[in-house]
Amino acid sequence: MKRVYQIPKTHINYDPFLLFVSLFALLGISLAFIPLSWLIKLGEYLSPLNTLQNKTILLFEALKIIFPILGFLGLIWLLVSSKITNGISRWFKSLVNSFWSMPLIMILGLGLRLFWIFIYPTQLYADSIWYFEKGIEISSGYGYVYDLESMRPTAAWPVGYPAFLAFLFFFTGPSELVAKLANVALSLITIYLTYIYGKWIFNRTIGILSAFLISILPGYIIYSNLVSTDILFAFLTTTTLILAIKPIVYESHKRLNPQFFGIMTGLINGAAVMVRSTGLLLFPLWIFIRWLGRREGRSIILRWGIGLFVGTAGIVLPWTLRNYLVFDEFVPISTNGGWNFWMGNNPHAYGGYIATNNPEINPLLPLIGDEFAVDKTGYELGMEFIRENPLQVIKLIPAKIFYMYNSNDHGLVWNSLSAVDASQRGTGDRVFMLTNLVYTIVGALALIGISNLVLRGNLVRNGRVWVGVIFFIYWTVLHIPYFGLDRFSMPLLPILSTYAASGLCAFLNKRQEQISE
Repeated sequence: MKRVYQIPKTHINYDPFLLFVSLFALLGISLAFIPLSWLIKLGEYLSPLNTLQNKTILLFEALKIIFPILGFLGLIWLLVSSKITNGISRWFKSLVNSFWSMPLIMILGLGLRLFWIFIYPTQLYADSIWYFEKGIEISSGYGYVYDLESMRPTAAWPVGYPAFLAFLFFFTGPSELVAKLANVALSLITIYLTYIYGKWIFNRTIGILSAFLISILPGYIIYSNLVSTDILFAFLTTTTLILAIKPIVYESHKRLNPQFFGIMTGLINGAAVMVRSTGLLLFPLWIFIRWLGRREGRSIILRWGIGLFVGTAGIVLPWTLRNYLVFDEFVPISTNGGWNFWMGNNPHAYGGYIATNNPEINPLLPLIGDEFAVDKTGYELGMEFIRENPLQVIKLIPAKIFYMYNSNDHGLVWNSLSAVDASQRGTGDRVFMLTNLVYTIVGALALIGISNLVLRGNLVRNGRVWVGVIFFIYWTVLHIPYFGLDRFSMPLLPILSTYAASGLCAFLNKRQEQISE
């Protein structure tokens, strides 16, 4: 009898995440073979204005070099035996989790920010002038007034940041350097909070890598040199986020009274609202994030929510009452909302920031000096445009989202306009390119991190890993009625860095990255 040989049955376990990463790497390699002219045409097609600036063309040139190299190295890593890659991954993890990693990251973050402040001197420009002058006036006892000549009370912009500067100036005296060093301090705290967020949502390794990524992100570093609200607001929203997610990560919070813990969270949230009125609309998000953990009963969440409301109201309500008593108008925070609303909804709107000093296109200019007329007219003209052009308004939505996330360099624009010497080097097209190149790489890693959560089933069931995605979506929706500008995405950079770190870890491990318990 002939012996029959049977081929043994084998089971091949396909990992959809690794397949996605392989395709992603191949896509990166393919950029080397795509003509630059094609990328330029694609960029012009995607741009709402159908044009590209030189900085974007330089970015495409850099991506044609960097992405193929990263794609090739990525494929090599995927093809190397797991025995070798596991050993390297363990070494990398032990290096990241060493005692000195976070102190070194904090020192690096401090050094990069001080370096930028001192190599690129700036002076007050545009909004910075208002913030700085009002900080001086408040610290000198004049209150929040439109100008010292009329001594007319104002609510033209949120009072939070000028009040913060006033607090500093009360002790130090007026100083641009003090305002910039405060930015550095707040940035360093936010770097550490990013570590806490990544550690709580995923694990310590991802937390440390998240802190590293945000510490070197040029689009975040360059705001240290500006007297602006951005770094303070990012710090306050990140702090509120940390306080909101703590109960869904650790059980130890149960030792705290829910109302008391909610009030503490609300006080920080209220401070954020006073810096930017957009923060007022984050209140439902914090409640939803608390509910997302599903570790608590409804009564506890309700009590925490009441505390959150009381804490927020404790900061915001006195200012709202002040505005009503002074102006006989209901102004929750400030009167600049109408101006911003008109900028996003007018015949010249294209989705991004438009020049507002041109009297031919801006009907609000003649009203400057009467902040309530500007606010009211801005909303009226914006609503009129929406009613008369509903299809155009819908078409503007993708453009607004595009300009909110397409780059990370508005702080560099502001730096260049604030330069002490117009000829000083540091904000040329290649610096813009480098800033956006790092942002693009971090964004690509974040896409890999999110794909890991989507394609590997059991992580989908852990609600807290989606907190960042929910924040992104909610924050984007809040800005659609206005216009898109990448500085609005500053509070999202810690979350972006965390997803990027999770993507890097998932890729290096070639397996599912476990979240902390």
